[in-house]
Amino acid sequence: MEPITEALPMQSTPSPGTSTTPLDVGRLTVVIPNYNHRHYLPDAIESVLTQSRLPDCVLIIDDRSTDDSWSLISSYSEDHDLITAVRLDENQGVVSVLNKSLGMLETEYVCFLAADDYYAEDFC
Repeated sequence: MEPITEALPMQSTPSPGTSTTPLDVGRLTVVIPNYNHRHYLPDAIESVLTQSRLPDCVLIIDDRSTDDSWSLISSYSEDHDLITAVRLDENQGVVSVLNKSLGMLETEYVCFLAADDYYAEDFC
């Protein structure tokens, strides 16, 4: 397993604005693996941040993109406490990234979102 070069700490407390509806049965992390999808990332991230039920953590893992993805991901992480940004040392492929993300979880539930996709309104 390759070491991670840059990571911001995962949030261990529920994020402000998290709903406490009867449907909440546990804490949720949304994982967004990314490789060179800088153009699509804002739509993906914003679709998570505008849900009626916010996740407890958004884990965005950059698979050593060669575009400007990391600066955008870092910026979102600085602006939003529930976003944790991780950048890998070298490109490893989406399957490896997803497997690594499972080892980083601090919540009971996980949902994956491709960096070039987005959630519909009220998905969560």
